Amino acid sequence: MRTWFFGPGSWLTRLAMRFLGPLRYQGLERVPREGAFILVSNHISLLDPMIIGGTAGHLTGRLVHFMAKEEIRHWPLIGWLANQAGVYFVRRGESDRAAQRLSLDLLARGEPIAVFPEGTRSRDGSLGEPRDGAALLAMRAGVPVIDLRLVCTDAADYSRSSPIEPSVVGGGKIARVVARLTWWIWAGQQCVLDVDDVE
Repeated sequence: MRTWFFGPGSWLTRLAMRFLGPLRYQGLERVPREGAFILVSNHISLLDPMIIGGTAGHLTGRLVHFMAKEEIRHWPLIGWLANQAGVYFVRRGESDRAAQRLSLDLLARGEPIAVFPEGTRSRDGSLGEPRDGAALLAMRAGVPVIDLRLVCTDAADYSRSSPIEPSVVGGGKIARVVARLTWWIWAGQQCVLDVDDVE
C-alpha cells in the first residue's frame, strides 16, 4: 500500500484551508500517538478526509488509512492520489470481505484507520443513521474508537447548493467538485474539528 502522498497532501490541505476558510481544531491531544485505533466521523463534504487526515492524522504524527467508496478509485487524478495516500476502498451495499480483512490487518499492525459510519455524505448537515461496520471492526480487533466531529458554517447550504451551475464548468463529477469548492470560498466557510474522548 502506497502512502507517500499522505504527508504532502496533509500539508497542502492545511495550506489551502488558510485561503478557503478558517479551520479550527481541538482535542488533538486525545488522539493516541501509538497503537491502532478507529477514527469515526460525521461526513458532510468531499473535503472531509483531507481535513481530518491533515489534522487528526498528520498533526499528531499518525498516518491514518481512510476507507473510501470504490467509485473514488476511478475518479481522474483524485483516485490516483488517494491510492498514493494510504486510502483503501470498499464496495458499498455488500459485504466486502477483502476490505474487512485489510482493515483488520492494518489494525493488527498497529496502524489507525478512519471510517465514516453513515456510509455516505449528509446532504443537509444532519447526522444520519450509523452503520455497525466500525463497531464490529473495533470489537474484532480490540482497539479503541476515537469519535470526531466536523462542523462547518452553513453546512446544509454547502452540501446541497452552489453559487454556480455545474453546466457552467462543463458538467460531470469534476464540475460539481469545482462548484462546491467555489461555494466554500464564496460562503466564507469556517470549519471546526473536535476530537472526543477515547471510547
